[in-house]
Amino acid sequence: MIKDWGADAIVQIGDNDYHDDPPAFMEMYESVFGKHIPIFSVVGNHDIAAWYKKKGYRKLFLDNLDRNRLTDSCYGEYGINMVCVWNGMVFVLSGVGTLGTEHARFLDAVLSYYEDVPWKFCVWHKNQNAYQTGDKTDEVGYEVYDICRQHGAIIATSHEHSYERTYIMSDFENKMISSVKPLLRVRPGRSFAFVSGLGGESIRPWYNGNNLNPWWAATAALDNGADYGALLCKFNKKGKNPNQAVCRFEDLDGDVWDHFTMSTDPHGLGPDEDDLQPAKATESTQATEAAKPTAKKQHHIEIPILSPADATTVNPATGHIVCSPHQMNFAVDGTNSADMWHILRFSTEGFLQKGDRIVAAHLQVMGAHAPEALHDVSTSAGPYAAQDLFMSALDDLRMTITSISDKRGRGFGLQSYCQTPAASLRQADIDAMATEGTVRSNRLSKWTRSKVDRIHRHDSVEWMQPKNASEWESGEVWVSPNLQSLVQARLDDIWSKAVAGMDDHEVRDTKLSLMLTGRTFLAPKVQSALEEASAALRSSDFERGVYGIHRELGSCVAPALVVVVERESA
Repeated sequence: MIKDWGADAIVQIGDNDYHDDPPAFMEMYESVFGKHIPIFSVVGNHDIAAWYKKKGYRKLFLDNLDRNRLTDSCYGEYGINMVCVWNGMVFVLSGVGTLGTEHARFLDAVLSYYEDVPWKFCVWHKNQNAYQTGDKTDEVGYEVYDICRQHGAIIATSHEHSYERTYIMSDFENKMISSVKPLLRVRPGRSFAFVSGLGGESIRPWYNGNNLNPWWAATAALDNGADYGALLCKFNKKGKNPNQAVCRFEDLDGDVWDHFTMSTDPHGLGPDEDDLQPAKATESTQATEAAKPTAKKQHHIEIPILSPADATTVNPATGHIVCSPHQMNFAVDGTNSADMWHILRFSTEGFLQKGDRIVAAHLQVMGAHAPEALHDVSTSAGPYAAQDLFMSALDDLRMTITSISDKRGRGFGLQSYCQTPAASLRQADIDAMATEGTVRSNRLSKWTRSKVDRIHRHDSVEWMQPKNASEWESGEVWVSPNLQSLVQARLDDIWSKAVAGMDDHEVRDTKLSLMLTGRTFLAPKVQSALEEASAALRSSDFERGVYGIHRELGSCVAPALVVVVERESA
C-alpha cells in the first residue's frame, strides 16, 4: 500500500519485528521498495535484543542511509539520539523510554540548532498513558513532549497497536488544547502528537476510556473496526506551498480514519485567537495524572547502569555469584527452583542534585525471551511454539523491589568483587568471562545466610501484575510501581553522609542499590504437566526472567531507573 502511494521515504517508529530477525525485516522491506528508499527508524522495545548484533538493526539501517547518500546528513547514535536532515525536514530519532540516556537534552539542543527549518519531527517509540488509547503506562515523561512542542516539532510515536492523533496542544503535561480547527498550525509552542501503531503485529482495543479524552481529533482501534494501516503525508503538494502538508491515515481496506491539513511557521509567535482552556480528562486520567502547574521545573531523568560491575545476581543460600548477568530469572513457585537476588547499583552523581525532590521513580526492566531449552520440545508445532508455550504457561509474576545497603552503605563489596582483575581469578572464571561475559564462583564466603540476614532494608515495594500474559510479553519493557519513598529515603541517606563529613570520593562511591526478587507462578495445567514431565522439560525452563547486561552494549538493555525530580529552574 505504501509503495502504491509512491512514498519517497519511510519513518518506522520502532518494534520492527517480534522475533529478533533484522535481516528478515530488511529483506521484506527491500523486496517491496528496493534498496534506494530511505528508512528512518527508532529503537523499539522489541528491537533491543537484536539492535547491536553484527547484522542487527543499527547496522542495517546505517547501511540504508549509506546507500541513499544520507550518512553526511545524519549524526548521533542511530535510533537512540540521532538527527537526520532530509529534503528540508529534520527527524530527531530518539530511544527515550527504551534505550539510552540524555534524550531530553539531545532533543532540546538539536531542535534549537535547526530552529529555522520549517518541518521538524520528534520520533520515538514509547508513550505517556494519556497520549495513547490502550493500556500503556507513562514511560517517557512529559518533558520530551513539551520540549518538542516548544520548538514547533511534530511528535510521532507508536508502541500501542492503534492509531490516534491529538488536536493542536499548547501544553501536553497539563492537557491544554490550543485549537480544534481542521487546519493544524504548527509553530513554536503549538504542536500535536500521534500514535501510528497499526504496522502489522496486532490490533488492540481501547482501554479504560482513554479514547474519550477530549484532546483526540481522531482514533482507530479494534473497537471501531480499524485494519492495519499507515499515515501518509504529502508535503508541498503540487509545488504550491512548501510550508503546508496534507495527511491521511488509511488502512488496508481503504478506510480513511483521519484526514487533515497542517501548516508550519518556524517563527510563529503568540497564542491562537481561540486558545482553549485545559482539557477535562477522563476520570482515570484525572486520578493518575492531574495537572499540577508548579514554579519548579520537573525533569525526567534516566539513570542507567554505568558499569557491568554494577549488576549482580546472588544465590543467598549457596553464595554463588554471577557478575554482569545477561538474564536475571525468578524461581518457579512450588518447585525446587533456587531463589535469586538481583542487585542493581545506580550512580546518582551527574544525574541528581542535592535538594532535588523525588516526585516519582520507576524501575524499568525488559522481559527476556523463552529459554532455548523449550525449542527442543516444541519445534514440531512451528517456529514460535516455544514462545507461545512460554507465554501461556505464565499465571502470575510477583516481585519485590528493595532498597538495600550494608552498615557502610556500600552494597556488600559485590562491586569490588566483580571488578577483580582477571589475573587473580581462577581459570574457570576467566573462561566464563570469555564465553559468557560473566564471572562465576562457588567459593565465596561473603554471601552466607548470616550475611544476608545483616542486610539493612530501607523499604520495599511489591510489584504484581494482572494475570494477563500479553502485559508481560517477552521483549516488553516493564515499568514498576512508584518507588518514590524508597528512592528518596536512600538519597537522603547518601546526602546526609556528605553533610556529616564523608569525603567526596566516598560519597560518589555510595550508590543507590536496588534488589529485585520474585517468583513465577505457572498456570495449573502447566504445573501439573511438569510433575509428569520427562527430564527434557524442567521447571527451570519456565522461569520468567528479565534481561540484564547486553553483551554488545555493555550496560542494561533498558533505562534501568527513571526518576522524575522537581528542582529550581536554572
